[in-house]
Amino acid sequence: MEFERALVHLMTGEIQVINELFYQHNVHAGVIPSDAHITPSFLTYRITLGNGVRVGRVTRLRNELIDALSRYRKQNIRVRLTAAPLLLEVPHPEPKPIRFLDADYLLPPHCLLVGESYRDQRAERVIIDLQQTPHVLVAAATGEGKSVAMTVSLLSLCEQNSPENLVVHLIDLKNDDLVALKDLPQVDTCAGSEEEALVTLARLDELKQARIAGADKSVRHVVFIDELAELVKNPTAMKLLESLLAMGRSLQINLVAATQHPLSSVIGSLLKANFTARLVGRVLSNDASKVAAGIPQLGAEFLPGKGSFLLVEGGRILRLQAYYIEPEEVTAVVGALRQRYGMADGESASGAMLNAQLDQYQRLKRMGAQATESYTADVLEYAARPEVVEVFDRYYDRERGEMRYGWQASMVRTIFGYEANRGGWNRKKAFDVVNYLRNHPPTR
Repeated sequence: MEFERALVHLMTGEIQVINELFYQHNVHAGVIPSDAHITPSFLTYRITLGNGVRVGRVTRLRNELIDALSRYRKQNIRVRLTAAPLLLEVPHPEPKPIRFLDADYLLPPHCLLVGESYRDQRAERVIIDLQQTPHVLVAAATGEGKSVAMTVSLLSLCEQNSPENLVVHLIDLKNDDLVALKDLPQVDTCAGSEEEALVTLARLDELKQARIAGADKSVRHVVFIDELAELVKNPTAMKLLESLLAMGRSLQINLVAATQHPLSSVIGSLLKANFTARLVGRVLSNDASKVAAGIPQLGAEFLPGKGSFLLVEGGRILRLQAYYIEPEEVTAVVGALRQRYGMADGESASGAMLNAQLDQYQRLKRMGAQATESYTADVLEYAARPEVVEVFDRYYDRERGEMRYGWQASMVRTIFGYEANRGGWNRKKAFDVVNYLRNHPPTR
C-alpha cells in the first residue's frame, strides 16, 4: 500500500515535469492523469496535442524530456518517445518479471508464447503463429533477455506439440543457453560446433528439396539458432540459411534465430523480407534498431531492457514484456516433458527423426522410379517435350504440391493441339502426364 502511494506520487510529479517542459517551450500539449498507465516493467504517459500542434514539435524535445525526467528521479533513465501513438515510456521504479510458470494459457498448435502486452491496464498474451509467420528474428544486446525469450518460446511450443508432429533442431555455437534444452523430447539435433551446424543445415536443405518434390509435409521442423551473426560468418552456412529462409510457410520448416549484432554489415542480406516477425529488445544504437526491426524510428535503443521487447509483425507493432524463467525451472519443465512422452534417461538428440524422414522420401523416390515402366510410351514421350514441361512448371505450385486452376485446358492444348477435345481420352492422358511429372520433377 505504501509503495502504491509512492508510485502515484512519482507519476503525479512526472506528469507535472512533462507538462511544465511543454509550457516552457511554448508547445500546446500535455498529459492528463487518466492517460498515465502502469505495467509491471514500465510506465506510459499518453500525450495530447492542442489544436494545430504537430507531432514533430513534441518529438524534437526528446532530449529535454530525458534530462528533465532524469533530474526528477535523480538518476539517469531511458525514455522512449513514440509518434504513433504519441506516447512517453519510462522504466517502472521497481520492475517485476512476469513468470512463465505463472502464465495461464492454452495455445493453438504451432504457436510460440512470447510475453504480455498492455492495453488500458489489461494484460494480453502475445503469441507468434508459425502457420502464419514462418521465420522469427530475436535481436537484443547482451543481457537484455533474448536467450530467455528464445527458451520460453521453445518450451511453450514443445508443451503444445508432441514429438510426432514437431521436430526441433538447436544450433548454439556458444554451447550456452540452448544446450539446457537439448534433452527436450522434440529436439532431434543439437549442434554446438560450426561443422555440426553445417551438417544440420545441409540435411534440412535436403528435406526442403524433398518436400518441394512432393515428400510428406505433416511434421513441422523448427530450427532455433543462438547467435546468428556468428554462424553466418561461414559462407556455406549463409547460403544454406538463405535457401531455407526463402521458403514460405507451406513447407513446414521454420527458423527462429537470435542475435546481439543486428547490423547490416553482418546479417543484412538475411533480413530482406525473410524474417516475417521481428522481436526486438534493447539494442545499442538507432542503426541496430532500424536493421533489426526493418523500420526506422522504432526507438528500441531506449527500451529499459531486461525482457522489454517490441514485436514487429506485418503491420503491427506491439510493446511487450517477455516472460521470465529461472534456469532450474527450465530443467524441471524439460524433465516433465520427457516424462510425459516416456523418454528414458540417457536418450538425447541424435538426428534420427530427420534421417528417418529423408530415408523414407528416398525409398518412395526409388519406388517411383521403379514405377516408371507402368506409364505408357506415349505418356513418357509427351512428358519429355519441352513445351509440356514448360506448362507443368507454369501451373505447378511446388510449395503446395498442387496444380493451379486452368492447367487442364492448357495441358490438353499443348499436347494435342488448340482445337483438341478437353475431355475423355485426352483429359486422361493429360492427367497421366502431370502425375508422371509430379513423381519425376523436371530439373530446372
